[in-house]
Amino acid sequence: MIKNLDKLEKQLSSAKAAQKKADDYNKKLWNKIDDFSDKIFKKYLERDLKTLLKFFEKHSKESSGIKVDIYGKHLEIQKEYSLVDDYSSEVIQLEMIDTKAPANVAKDDFLEKYHFDEKFFKIKVAYLGDLDEYSTRPTKRAKEFDLNSKEDAYQYATDLFKKEFLNL
Repeated sequence: MIKNLDKLEKQLSSAKAAQKKADDYNKKLWNKIDDFSDKIFKKYLERDLKTLLKFFEKHSKESSGIKVDIYGKHLEIQKEYSLVDDYSSEVIQLEMIDTKAPANVAKDDFLEKYHFDEKFFKIKVAYLGDLDEYSTRPTKRAKEFDLNSKEDAYQYATDLFKKEFLNL
């Protein structure tokens, strides 16, 4: 018979409860940051991305191999090229980014210091190459725009689309 089993049980249960409390607090901090990001997205981009989706779909109907979709908080325009034994693709991506976003593994004390400020959010337009062996896309070109310059971001995305995908 183990004499200290009750003591060991209390220690383990206490450690698990403390870890759960810490995890819950971390999740609460992340939820606040995510909610703020969602609020900024809805205020500045959500409606625009739906409009841009229709715009780019309309102008890619005559071109084969172009797909336009919204994934989460970004618009993606993909052009596929058929090759003999394979295919290749390139992407124009328009997304909202938080330039001061904490890393996914950030500790609570860092998350507590997060600045809830719109000025740190930008619109990033990127022209991405084909998937590599690690299933990532190399960035060929990218620009970031302030939220109050979103029309410039849309113009840049349209210029990339026209030049790189429609060859105009």
